[in-house]
Amino acid sequence: MMRPMSQASRKKPRPAREFSRAAPPTVTMNATDAKNQMGRMLETVMRGGVVLITRHDAPKAAVIPISDYERYTRAAEDELNILRDDFDRMLTGMQAGEARAGMQAAYEASPKQLARAAVKFARKRA
Repeated sequence: MMRPMSQASRKKPRPAREFSRAAPPTVTMNATDAKNQMGRMLETVMRGGVVLITRHDAPKAAVIPISDYERYTRAAEDELNILRDDFDRMLTGMQAGEARAGMQAAYEASPKQLARAAVKFARKRA
């Protein structure tokens, strides 16, 4: 069941920029009400609100304003770009000089040689 909107919010909707300063209203409704009250749900979201849709009293989905969606998508894309750049830097480092020779030796080493190197490294660290 959808929580009713206050009388004040029905009369004069706040401009979208005000929602960025204050927490947007959150409305909770079950999946059946969401289906039957799509227009009201959309109006809430267009005003900057968030609608949580529940099934068996557990939240299953959130309907958010498009500006929030774009901001979250952009943030995820930025994070992926940072990870890609870090990976590219590490890969370049592994393909140069001493690191490349060390990796080639590791690929060509026998299991016995790898075990000896691991023990030697562990003793050095202790």
